[in-house]
Amino acid sequence: DQLDSTQPIAAPPIYTQRLTHWQYRAVVSKAFDKYNDVSAHLPPDSTTGAIPSNENYDLPTVDYKRYAVAAVEVVATIMGQGQDVVDALFACADPATPDRACAEVFIAKRGKRLFRRPLIEVDVSAYLELFDIGGELLGKEDFEVRMQYVIEALVQSPDVLYQIEIGPVDSPEPVRLSGLEIATRLSFFLQARP
Repeated sequence: DQLDSTQPIAAPPIYTQRLTHWQYRAVVSKAFDKYNDVSAHLPPDSTTGAIPSNENYDLPTVDYKRYAVAAVEVVATIMGQGQDVVDALFACADPATPDRACAEVFIAKRGKRLFRRPLIEVDVSAYLELFDIGGELLGKEDFEVRMQYVIEALVQSPDVLYQIEIGPVDSPEPVRLSGLEIATRLSFFLQARP
């Protein structure tokens, strides 16, 4: 089938809401088993009455830089926990010789926690490419240094910063939310965490 440029394309509506400070901290803490209070670096939350809510708040582009600063802080906290904790976090089959396969497992496991959904192959491949580029840019094969690039990118991803609801993608009709989207919405509503 070819795309007919004379016919309008109906895209499914996508609901997005930027995570509040509490929600972001909870997502990152759960993904890395370490509490990270990066609130001072994050853009301000809007409120609905006394309740923080970013549902109707457009984030100025300049505020996205604040997430980059928060990502550096998250990486520093994670990597500063001591070698035994860092080795356990990466959970390589052979901690003495971590490799690309270890990075792939880490990305899939921690990415699932951060994105609040399983990562698809394209997602994993993109972060593995960052792993590869990190080594090339620095001229180093240091696994942990390369993983710092990956972690910084993961915690700044729109899939982490936003609660995104698109429903199943294979339906042309209005659709109900997927099970993961409903669970995420309920969890954030009831507990302010994933």
